[in-house]
Amino acid sequence: MLADAGARESWLARVSLVGGPVLEPDFDFGLRLFVGVRLTYPGRPTGAAEMPRLRVGSGAFQFETDPFPSAEGMTQEFPLASSCSAPASGACSGETTVTIERIDGAIFPPVALDWSAQAALRVSDCPPNAGGARLELEVRRP
Repeated sequence: MLADAGARESWLARVSLVGGPVLEPDFDFGLRLFVGVRLTYPGRPTGAAEMPRLRVGSGAFQFETDPFPSAEGMTQEFPLASSCSAPASGACSGETTVTIERIDGAIFPPVALDWSAQAALRVSDCPPNAGGARLELEVRRP
């Protein structure tokens, strides 16, 4: 629940590429985190109502929600700085802290916040023997 202006929630998201093929040093790839947010007024039906704006951010990347958000919410993509601590094993990961902060207060009652996170991998060319690779997403409070 985000009751007042300045109220915030944060969590750490870690995305890992596990079981992938041997990666060459110049291999072009990018780990991505998609964050979705949806606001509701507790005890009220979802509909076209003005809501307080939220700032959703991760490092230098951030966005603000619309004051008249859709019932489905909105999703934003955040690129993750990634490192391959063991490129020969195909193990790469990236992490970021995501913060959601309520901007508007006063005239708006408390809002309930639902959020979601999803990991994605962008590659320029799929390396050989990539069949066993998988992405893992871990989300926890910092």
